[in-house]
Amino acid sequence: MEHLAKYKGKKSGCAATNIKSYIVMVLRMFLQLKKSYLLSITILFILINLPLSSAYGEDNFRGLWVTRSSLLSKKSIDEVIRTARQDGFNNLLVQVRGRGDAFYNSSIVPAAEQLKDELKGFDPLRYFISEAHKKNMKVHCWFNVFMLWSSPDKPKNPNHLYHKRPDWFCLPYNYNTSNPSQSNADIIFLSPGITGVQVHLLKVINEVVDHYNIDGIHLDYIRYPGECFGYNDVLKKKFERKYNVDPLELAVNS
Repeated sequence: MEHLAKYKGKKSGCAATNIKSYIVMVLRMFLQLKKSYLLSITILFILINLPLSSAYGEDNFRGLWVTRSSLLSKKSIDEVIRTARQDGFNNLLVQVRGRGDAFYNSSIVPAAEQLKDELKGFDPLRYFISEAHKKNMKVHCWFNVFMLWSSPDKPKNPNHLYHKRPDWFCLPYNYNTSNPSQSNADIIFLSPGITGVQVHLLKVINEVVDHYNIDGIHLDYIRYPGECFGYNDVLKKKFERKYNVDPLELAVNS
């Protein structure tokens, strides 16, 4: 499920403030909803009522998703932009965060493993923005927000959040207490209800908004991995303090 947020005009102090406010609103709204379909309906309602026509003209938004595998070299980026322009697209939604990593220069999260050592110093996002804007094409940054990892092989970088904050994993009610990372096969999500997770993700997105001349953001994986998730130890204790009952008892009896 993808969610697109756009803001009006070129980047400015006002635009950056508006987009940050929108991010906060979406994340807070998500935390208040318990079913994915409610989230879809609510965000759809918001997007329908955004003033997009004044920003892009009626029926003038022609968008193309660009996956992170296309950001591994200047050559591949040039090819994507050339093909997109040739086929009439004017807005490119570029995947800059895939698995808790960055396809741009970040001081918060590690560089994506797909960016080989010989590409150190190459900033895919900055190059993409520069070349796309030369062609009068807008660039929206696409973030996989809560998804952190999805491979049986652990991240190589010890600074990856997978290694640093396993206490932030979004866990099912029957998770393996001795090895939480194996509780949902090979897919690891961050837990949306943890304050530290919310603060971290806002910093990640704000870093891009503040340092790159982007035209919008595209938020993906704004959800839980499934229905019976959210039983992280931090959240369980928080629930117990507030309601004086172990949430696992409710899960087992439901």
